[in-house]
Formats: sequence, C-alpha cells, structure tokens
Amino acid sequence: MLKSFFRNILLPSLKWQLAIIPPGINFLRLALDTAGVPKIIASHLLNSHFPLEALLFIMPLLISFLTGIHLAAVSISIPLFLSYLSGENLAQPMFLLLTAATVGYWMSPFHLCLILNMQYFKSNYFGTIRLMLCPALTVAIAGIFMYAAMKISGGS
Repeated sequence: MLKSFFRNILLPSLKWQLAIIPPGINFLRLALDTAGVPKIIASHLLNSHFPLEALLFIMPLLISFLTGIHLAAVSISIPLFLSYLSGENLAQPMFLLLTAATVGYWMSPFHLCLILNMQYFKSNYFGTIRLMLCPALTVAIAGIFMYAAMKISGGS
C-alpha cells in the first residue's frame, strides 16, 4: 500500500518547478531586505502626514505583503513605532500592527504556502486572491474594530 502511494500519488505530484520556488522567494526577500525597501517604505510613511493609527496598519501590511513574511513586518515596524508610542499602553497598537501584518502576509504573492498551493492546484494568483479577499477584509475590519473598542474602553 505504501509503495502504491509513492508510485501513484506522491511521485506524479512532484514537479521540478516546486523545488525552485522556495530558493527564488528567499532570494527575492533577501534582495528586498538588502536594498532596504521595507525601511524606505517605513521612512516615507513616517514622514507623511498620516495619523499614527493609519500608519500602524498600513506599514506592516505593506511590508508583509512585499516580503511574504509577517514576522519581518513586525520586526521592522515595532522599533520604528516605539518612540511614537512611549507612555501608551502598547497592547492596543501592537494588536493593530499584528493584525495588519497577518493580513498582508496572507495576501502576499511571495507567501510560500500560497505559491506552492497555487502551483499544485494550477490556479492563478488573482483568482485565488479574489476568493481570499472577503476573509482577509473581515479579519482586517475586525482588527480595526477591536483596536477602536480597546481604545475607547481604555483597557488592554
């Protein structure tokens, strides 16, 4: 039974294109990081006249979308915002930041899980994202409402 599984199911599903996707994604991510693209985006957004709450959402969303790694967005965004958030309860802004980073990560064309699944199921990016848009927007809107509710109540 195991031999049949390998011969009839596993081996036919393996394709050489799937093997080059992870190194390609990591190369692109490292190129973006080396070029300083996330920091450039961050500096432009922080120097703009956007409200801090909007930046807490937009910046990690963009960084995680561009890198395909939500932890990169968090690790880049938090140090930039800490000086602006001194004296505040950090649970509320960090909640908003993490929500945005997660939504950007889900929708990223560099998200490795998304790419491998699209390759395996032979789907295209825009068709897949169209199906994911409603759940991602629901999470984003819920995160914004939760942030606003925590801000109004003054709790953590």
